[in-house]
Amino acid sequence: MGGSLPETILTSEALETRLGLSPGWILRRTGIVRRHILDDGEPLLPLALAAGRQACEDGAAEPARVDALIVCSSCPETSLPPLASQLAALLGCDPCLTFDLNASSASFLGALAVAEGLLAA
Repeated sequence: MGGSLPETILTSEALETRLGLSPGWILRRTGIVRRHILDDGEPLLPLALAAGRQACEDGAAEPARVDALIVCSSCPETSLPPLASQLAALLGCDPCLTFDLNASSASFLGALAVAEGLLAA
């Protein structure tokens, strides 16, 4: 596994103020206290690359042996080329199946379900 987070933190309290919601509204409904967010103009690709490299190291996997790479995000930078394709090329996973799964907060769970299906196939 690998991970990388942007430095900027947005608390649920600050988001509630910004959106005009009552205090505790987000926490009661989602359990989320804070989230890491990209600053305006901050690219996602370097974070994805750091996480991908860490995942390969953690799993002692050669990037060339990766069969599929799924990027899940609620904020894609571009539709084409997909971030997954760019990431695969930078990691050295190319050629492999690549695609972005953009489903807001559910992206990660959706990607897990798709990955499980790919592994079962």
